[in-house]
Amino acid sequence: SLMLEGVTVDSLMNKIARDKQIIMVMEILELLCNYAFYVNLLLLRLFTFRLIQLSIRHGVCASTAYGFGGYGALLCSVYHDVKGGNKYGKLTLKIMDFHQRCRVTSILYGYVFPRIEHLSLCQEPILKAYHESIKIRDTEFAMLNAGLFSTLSFQGGRELSFTNKFLDNIGKLVKEYKQESSWQLVLPLKQAILNLMGEADNPARLEGGAMSFKEYLSVVKENHNMQALHRLYLYQMRVAYIFGDLELAAKMAKESHAAETIFHGKFEACEYIFYSGLISCVKARKINESKWETYAKECIKKMEKWAEDAPCNCEHKLHLLEAELYFFKGTTNKAIDKYESAILLSGRNGFIQDQAISYERASIFYLENRNDSRASNYYGKAHNAYLDWGAKGKAIHLCENSPF
Repeated sequence: SLMLEGVTVDSLMNKIARDKQIIMVMEILELLCNYAFYVNLLLLRLFTFRLIQLSIRHGVCASTAYGFGGYGALLCSVYHDVKGGNKYGKLTLKIMDFHQRCRVTSILYGYVFPRIEHLSLCQEPILKAYHESIKIRDTEFAMLNAGLFSTLSFQGGRELSFTNKFLDNIGKLVKEYKQESSWQLVLPLKQAILNLMGEADNPARLEGGAMSFKEYLSVVKENHNMQALHRLYLYQMRVAYIFGDLELAAKMAKESHAAETIFHGKFEACEYIFYSGLISCVKARKINESKWETYAKECIKKMEKWAEDAPCNCEHKLHLLEAELYFFKGTTNKAIDKYESAILLSGRNGFIQDQAISYERASIFYLENRNDSRASNYYGKAHNAYLDWGAKGKAIHLCENSPF
């Protein structure tokens, strides 16, 4: 944007907003940005740009950081300019040295920095913002940060019992803080964790102690809550794939085709691409319909962009998708290279859950290519990796369905 040419922290901080009416307008714009995010991206852009414009013209105030942080998020999610988003994200951090804002942390570490930095580096700032929000009684953003932290912990491969315990503690505060709507967003994650830990009768379905899929689906559709609806589809797709219910997983992938847009560039969009691609590769191999190969290739193309921007988070995902596609095509040597790379990189970068899946998929590949020794070895390593993640339910599932 032309109005941002030459803007630096020094040039911004040389001019402090003094006009109380202007400051009030900027505070109102900050609130409007927050709510426009969920309902109208066009309005979000308008409010964000106006907030930045007022900061440049009249000087900075506490709301300035929200404007620049929001602009960084828009660059990442809407304009697909991850490097630009990172640039303005870092500028926002410098502004926050002068005007600390807990609410801005959720934007930066939920929507901007996960696109380029390792997920593990995004978790602690979010957790800190959660505790700071609690101190100042900003319960709405305390719950938002709690949800972001638990999601990033899960995506980043933290041991499942850690994330589960954190969610249990948050759940006790929900009624006190009157934040039932925020809590509703994390229920699919909570139930997915219970399924993986072995605390659900049917691990492939989101039914259990935290929620019922059918009841949750009815409520979020009635309330037109698209964020909650697509999170439901994403986590149902994930556990269905992990526990071998391919038809249900494929159905969820189809239902959530708009997920990338709904998630506004959050890492959940990457997770959707990853699991949709894995499902498409298996479907292509099992029923040999060209549409599934097309879907898989589309997912790989999208994952290439994510891996280019954040190889530490996504390169292993790309390599596993490529391995699965080579498996379908019968390109054995290329498949082996990609499986081995996916295993190595996921382990090196700390994504134990993805390493477990990579071992499991490689085991199936080797078994079908009559390398029983390596297949058995990798199946055992998948079992151990799932246990290391805390997914006892999946480890049991592997034992009960062992082909050896």
